[in-house]
Amino acid sequence: MPITDLIPTTQATELMDLFSSLWETPLVRLVSICKEPIKTPIINPSETYIPGYGTNSDSDNFTLTPVSQSFKALLVMQRPDAKMYYLTQSQMPLDVMYMKVRQDARDYILNGNRTLHVTINNKNYNIVSEETPNFFLTDIYYMFRVELIK
Repeated sequence: MPITDLIPTTQATELMDLFSSLWETPLVRLVSICKEPIKTPIINPSETYIPGYGTNSDSDNFTLTPVSQSFKALLVMQRPDAKMYYLTQSQMPLDVMYMKVRQDARDYILNGNRTLHVTINNKNYNIVSEETPNFFLTDIYYMFRVELIK
């Protein structure tokens, strides 16, 4: 039996609203998810070329277009006692932590071009885990473990 069947609808709605409001607090960070750039060929490369190598000897026959998007995330650290704690805005991100995101950020990370890194407070992190779904009544959030790129 799902837990939502055990809670009256009005209380479940209140709990959902309360948890949703967490995404509007100072605990939330704006993170930038950077994907592999899009490589676009240049249709008319310059006419200068190295003799004997043909007209496509120019090294810049394409442009790279950066691809990134910002999402809200909750940053979570795990202490030695195995309890999880949200990091506040005043706490610096750690070398290793967890990033909790909503469905739209999860889809952006997993779909399309390869995800290169996540930028948090001007520091770059690799995503080093598969997503772990976290359920709260009828909502699903996703946790990713991230490690600082040194």
